[in-house]
Amino acid sequence: MKLNVSNKSNMPIKNIRPALNPKELFNVKAVQAALGVSAKTLRKYREQGLIFPINPGSERPRFSGESIMQCWDKAICL
Repeated sequence: MKLNVSNKSNMPIKNIRPALNPKELFNVKAVQAALGVSAKTLRKYREQGLIFPINPGSERPRFSGESIMQCWDKAICL
């Protein structure tokens, strides 16, 4: 499945909750695509504590599907 990473609209996040396997791990680009946000927005979400990588401090953070869906649940209310 190919995910579109760019978010050309003014929407801060996709309107539809991502349907992901909660146990699967995703890289930054896949998270951006699933949420429909830019790298800058994803960094803001991390700084605000909306999403956490499973390997903090790594140069290549990985996120669980569960973490991505929980982030969407929180961010959609912002």
